[in-house]
Amino acid sequence: RLRAGAGQRAFPGQGRGRPRRILRPGRGLAYIYKLPRPLAEKEAVQDENEIWSFSKLVRKSWFVQNKLQQEGCIPGDLVGIFMPKSNYQIASVLGVLMNGCTYVPIDIQQPKKRINEIIEQAGIKYVLISSCSKIELMFLDVKYIYADKQNNEIITKQIPQVPNSSIAYVIFTSGSTGKPKGVAISHLSALNTIYYVNKMLNISTNDIVFGVSRL
Repeated sequence: RLRAGAGQRAFPGQGRGRPRRILRPGRGLAYIYKLPRPLAEKEAVQDENEIWSFSKLVRKSWFVQNKLQQEGCIPGDLVGIFMPKSNYQIASVLGVLMNGCTYVPIDIQQPKKRINEIIEQAGIKYVLISSCSKIELMFLDVKYIYADKQNNEIITKQIPQVPNSSIAYVIFTSGSTGKPKGVAISHLSALNTIYYVNKMLNISTNDIVFGVSRL
């Protein structure tokens, strides 16, 4: 089942008494693809195979978003991400969020039973994978979308407006019973955490951050 993180609601749109603030263009995700040219061409991510600039990362993310739309994925859907750590993993996260959806990290090293429990409990219909993903570990009734098989065509470039309270991602933990439990994190909570970490560590555009966690 899904449970809310600290101060967060388990499902978007719940709660009454306060108007929901909206993430509008120019804030949040929209900032990424409005970077000035000198910054857009700086190195953004690097895996064991290649280095992407911010502009390339944004372009790859648009491909993912467009693929999701073409498969019928709509804002509010939960999308699994099941692939090794790579640049395409980051593009998948951004592509899901750019489509107004919620991403669910699925560890590729987890046993088949747990993977299927997460997919079933979250109600996941779409799973982003790469050419290295072992899809035989998952249910056969989900739609697999290859994030690393891209062409040069981008059909649309529109990011839907979503409430700050809507869910950005869901992390599944083992819980006291050993059954997966989903912790839902809102856009606002995630944004506050990123802002706090950057401010606390005084991170700037000149810094390089080593990503250790799988996702």
